[in-house]
Amino acid sequence: MSNFRLFIALDPTPETVAVLRRAQVCLRDVHWSGARWLPPEQWHATLRFLGATPEDQVQHWKHTLQQFDMLARDAAPLPIDGVAIWPAPAHPRVIVVTAKFAIWAQDMATRLEALAREAGYRAETRAFHPHVTLARVGAHAATARCLAAVDNAARALDGAHLQFGSVSLFVSRSPAEGPAYERLATMEFRPN
Repeated sequence: MSNFRLFIALDPTPETVAVLRRAQVCLRDVHWSGARWLPPEQWHATLRFLGATPEDQVQHWKHTLQQFDMLARDAAPLPIDGVAIWPAPAHPRVIVVTAKFAIWAQDMATRLEALAREAGYRAETRAFHPHVTLARVGAHAATARCLAAVDNAARALDGAHLQFGSVSLFVSRSPAEGPAYERLATMEFRPN
């Protein structure tokens, strides 16, 4: 039996995709060493990375999405906090758009953590911080031009929000050109 690399994430609305494109346009004005820009259909905000999951557990996680219906009704837009290079500009791995904390998103992440622990997954050691990854970058330090592009992207998003319209179960595949994500199941948010 094979394992799947699963995670559960929030899906941006079309309006949010347009906002994220503005940031990506600013960022792509400069050369990033080894950059792999994620296409908009791959953008998401991870709530919980599950990792290696036996094939016979995939259906369980598909059904789990339905438990988030009530929490999703409070899914107000998240104010954008900025654009960042993680883990640090001297050692870049990803370029992200970050959002401010929201109780409904934290409640979803906390509930998923409890469900993952009940299912035998290891505890998540990193605190939940809502973000959408726009690119994976090489391990070389970001140049001054790259840092200026990050500042320009942050200014372009000033006052904008991230809005999510659904939560999905994803499988992460690792082809040679970098990770690709496929939605296995989605639960659309229903307004109050």
